[in-house]
Amino acid sequence: MHSALLRHGDCREVLPTLDAGSVALAVTSPPYNCGKDYGDGGDSLPWDDYWSFTREWLALLLPALVDGGRLAVNLPWWMGKKPRRDVPYAFKAAALEAGYLFLDKIIWIKGGEENLHVSGGFGGGGCGWGTYMSPSGPVIRCASEPILVFSKGGRGRKITSGEGRGACVRGDMTKEEFHAWTMDAWFVRGSADKSHPATFPVEIPKRLVKLYTFPGERVIDPFMGVGATGLACAAAGRAFIGVERDRGFFDEASRRIEDAGRQGSLFGAA
Repeated sequence: MHSALLRHGDCREVLPTLDAGSVALAVTSPPYNCGKDYGDGGDSLPWDDYWSFTREWLALLLPALVDGGRLAVNLPWWMGKKPRRDVPYAFKAAALEAGYLFLDKIIWIKGGEENLHVSGGFGGGGCGWGTYMSPSGPVIRCASEPILVFSKGGRGRKITSGEGRGACVRGDMTKEEFHAWTMDAWFVRGSADKSHPATFPVEIPKRLVKLYTFPGERVIDPFMGVGATGLACAAAGRAFIGVERDRGFFDEASRRIEDAGRQGSLFGAA
């Protein structure tokens, strides 16, 4: 049975209210700090302020995760232009400081293999040419983004059946899904949504939810946006907690997730 608890507010205020060890997975894509308008005037914090904010929410999230619970976070490769500043490296450092264990990285390639050369990264893949058609100063454009995976504690959940040599309890992935999703490159076309300036396709959280949780477990997205992670949870039969500070995005996410999980669901909002 799918259930959803949606909270309107700043995740730094909501996360401390969660029960310790109550969440199996956090899937999120925090603000990219690149000047996009998220309804509150944009996100353009100074570099040091952005990472202070990041360290704060990471530390507040950690107690809510179960032992062995995972954090999967979609990030840009860089922030700023002159100079470009490396985001995955800085995020990894912040997460390690907060007490997480780094596990894996996934490269989300935004398009099919057959037409990768026209797929877009953030900005649609059409910006930042540098010196067009000239070796003087070409700029490499983004057709991919990283997804970093961390855990609370060890690498595994230690959930076994006790049969054989303590065989792991299987989830609800197919063999084909497991083989494809444990590769470190995912070819998934990006999404565009008029209701939000920066969305990821439901396919991304769908894979992460099925890869890292068992049916019925709880997943959180502290930067819910218009609800992609919640929709993935509704489809996969996972409980969902979504937090969003912008009222318009929150209302849109609430509508979408409630519609998706209406049949047989428990739905709450606060």
